[in-house]
Amino acid sequence: MKNNKGFSLIELLGAITILGVITALALITYTRYIEQSRKKSYKMMRESAINATEEYLLDHPGNTNVSITFKELVDGEYLENASDPSDTSIDCKGKVTVIENAATDSALASNDYEVIMCCANYYHTYNTKTKEDTTNDECTID
Repeated sequence: MKNNKGFSLIELLGAITILGVITALALITYTRYIEQSRKKSYKMMRESAINATEEYLLDHPGNTNVSITFKELVDGEYLENASDPSDTSIDCKGKVTVIENAATDSALASNDYEVIMCCANYYHTYNTKTKEDTTNDECTID
């Protein structure tokens, strides 16, 4: 009887198959993680734009029916930047519109907003009153 050292072809194919399955699962998990991170980044950008608009309203009292673009918020130093999370060399376009002022006697009234965001791979409209986040295929900013 021979003393064979090493692996047989079947053992090597089994090991390669197992490594392939593990790699495929890791790639799927990584891709899903990256996509979830991008969605969270877009949501944070939307919330930052709403906060910037609220600061704008505090500086400009009496403007309750206002629609302001991301560029105006960035230029007015209310919003730090609007770079696209999926490609930071591109800026997202967007607009925040005050759609309702719940109390007209206070500058800190609870407002509802509609946020339109147009990024490289993300075209959405979000309404804070209805909590609807819808895809906006046209995505034009006036």
